Amino acid sequence: MLAQGVVPGSLEARGFSLVFTPLHGVGHTSAGEVLKARGLTVHLVAVQCDPDGGRFSTVASANPELPVSMAMGVALAESVGAQLVLATDPDADRLGATVRGRDGGMVAIDGNRLGVLMLDHVLDNMAGRLPPNGWVLTTLVTTPLLAAMARAHGVEVVDDLLVGFKHHAGMMAERPEKTLIFGCEESHGYVRGDDIRDKDGAIAALLLAECAAVAHAEGRTLFDNLERIWCRYGYHLEKTANLVAPGLAGRRAISHVMETWRAAPPAGFAGLAVVRVDDRSQPRSTGSVTRDLPGDVLSFELEGDGRGCRVVLRPSGTEPKLKVYALARSAANLPLDQLAAVRLDIDGLIERVLREAEAAARAIMQPLLA
Repeated sequence: MLAQGVVPGSLEARGFSLVFTPLHGVGHTSAGEVLKARGLTVHLVAVQCDPDGGRFSTVASANPELPVSMAMGVALAESVGAQLVLATDPDADRLGATVRGRDGGMVAIDGNRLGVLMLDHVLDNMAGRLPPNGWVLTTLVTTPLLAAMARAHGVEVVDDLLVGFKHHAGMMAERPEKTLIFGCEESHGYVRGDDIRDKDGAIAALLLAECAAVAHAEGRTLFDNLERIWCRYGYHLEKTANLVAPGLAGRRAISHVMETWRAAPPAGFAGLAVVRVDDRSQPRSTGSVTRDLPGDVLSFELEGDGRGCRVVLRPSGTEPKLKVYALARSAANLPLDQLAAVRLDIDGLIERVLREAEAAARAIMQPLLA
């Protein structure tokens, strides 16, 4: 795991400390040990290093995607002055993070933006020595910013995988001659290197801690890093709505939405026009068995006024709900003094797109739920 770091030497002298919690799982035996081995000052949330008999008694949910899961870690960070809180889920394959911002407060960062920070860190620190056979793997519901960053560095990207790291592993099995520079999905799963064929919280913790430590030593926060990235590649924001519909009627209602929009795709949302539809239930011929796997997924690419947004519909495979993803973006090459206005614009745009898409889907569902 240490081999997947990209900053040479110890991080001990960078004046940086972090808090780590395994949320009553096994992460302190993997991620915790890797962080210590890099010379970092690591404060463990001791009570959450206890397996606790599987009760998870100190958290409402041991899910690092939820900022509330890191409440004890944030409290410890405030008491010791740490700059970063990292949390892995009980089996230590996903990573969540809360970061100290410019105003001194602790702010959670979502899974897409954590992936962006890690990939930027890798690309910057491997500039001039990226493997010529390297690639980046991600999914169609993960931020398109990752693909834009990788391609700008001349790195091959596969960014249309279905949800689930088994598809990352499938691509790696198909192309053993390739070197995985970075793999990511929006639900806080990350990996780097070819030795592990699944998301790995220890590797993710190592990369994000390196990134934060370097930024801290140079007088920056991770939010400064994000602003620099957005100015170069465009401001990106992703949000998801969950349309819950339990029972047999709910399953039928969800299926009816998918069938309706397959037959007659929407023309657009929030003033953006649908310019491309990708129905993943239909046969594809990319030349890759993994990329051509069918899935009950509809993807709509929208464009207008120099802005873009992807809307993806996917029935959940584990819960009675229809997931509606919106992934919005601005044009690239933004002057820093215009970033705040662009952020407001895209933040508003994604809310309107998601609201209209959700309302249209609910209108199709409602007769079957009444």
